[in-house]
Amino acid sequence: MLLGDNLSVGQGLYITIFSMSIVFATLFLISIILSNFGKVFKDDNKEQNTQKMKIEKTPVVEKNIENNNEDEELVAIITAAIAMNLSKSTSDIKIRSIRKITQNQSSWVMSGRQDSYANWQSIRVNN
Repeated sequence: MLLGDNLSVGQGLYITIFSMSIVFATLFLISIILSNFGKVFKDDNKEQNTQKMKIEKTPVVEKNIENNNEDEELVAIITAAIAMNLSKSTSDIKIRSIRKITQNQSSWVMSGRQDSYANWQSIRVNN
């Protein structure tokens, strides 16, 4: 004999609503407990830590003229390489930013980039 054989639709709805209210009440209590964690486990040294961070975050700006010339040369070389690869004039290409890709990444990431570039090249050649 199954438990559901003796239940009417009204009793089933009552059990469903009662069970759902218990679940939501429990979730509400958990959210209250989690929101009060910040008050209970308050960091007293927070002001000292923020003052240290403010002092450490002050940037030192030094720009060398030689470094600027090297950057301009690097941008010119990269622009020329991209222009040659895309068969376009260098005046048609505008470089907005250059960032170095670190080699600390896994070989899977590098392989994915190479595959993506190869797919992009094949689409560009076919069009």
